Amino acid sequence: MKATRRHRLATVVLMIAATWTAAAQAQTGAESQEGKIRALEQEQCQAALAGDAKTLRRIFAADYQMVNPAGQLTTREQLLALLTGPTHPYRSATYTTDMVRNLGNVMVTIGREDVVPNQGPQAGALVHRRVTQVWVLQHGTWRLSVRQAMVIPPA
Repeated sequence: MKATRRHRLATVVLMIAATWTAAAQAQTGAESQEGKIRALEQEQCQAALAGDAKTLRRIFAADYQMVNPAGQLTTREQLLALLTGPTHPYRSATYTTDMVRNLGNVMVTIGREDVVPNQGPQAGALVHRRVTQVWVLQHGTWRLSVRQAMVIPPA
């Protein structure tokens, strides 16, 4: 009788341990995916600044769409033409990811972008933007699918 109770107790303890281990692994996996997205956002910023078309094509989904700070809808090819053209749009740029929301095969991020444009009415001035990005897992690779950026007015 005692052996049966011990066996049941051992079984319950093993089930609890297995559940905790699975939960910890799931949490670690989610954190790992969030880390990948944060790293991709830094890579995206550096590639945009460098005009690196190859890296940007790898990061942007084929059907990438963006709402730019002027409120215009921009396609992947339009953005690539701007970022890799003869007159680079930015003197400098930094990106900070403030939040990552893991929705399974979709990640949504909110971040801040600080840029110094080379052209336009804000050329040479530091411009702060708030950015929302939607990343989609496609064939095991995260791709940037949607982006919206808006200028944050000075305080």
